[in-house]
Amino acid sequence: MITVYVDGRAVQVPPSMTVRHAILRYDQKVYEMLRDGICYVTDDAGSEVDPEGALFNGMRLFVTEAAN
Repeated sequence: MITVYVDGRAVQVPPSMTVRHAILRYDQKVYEMLRDGICYVTDDAGSEVDPEGALFNGMRLFVTEAAN
């Protein structure tokens, strides 16, 4: 397992999982919001991250509400 951080909370996932899986493990409702385009995920540099992108141990992700 690797540990990634979603909005500061540690989430453990197998190394083969994607950003989408980490969000699902973090919170089902947030995952549904991501799926529906209500929010998106950024990294610690503020860049948007592809939900199908790979994870690495210690990665920091942030959920951001999409602009209307």
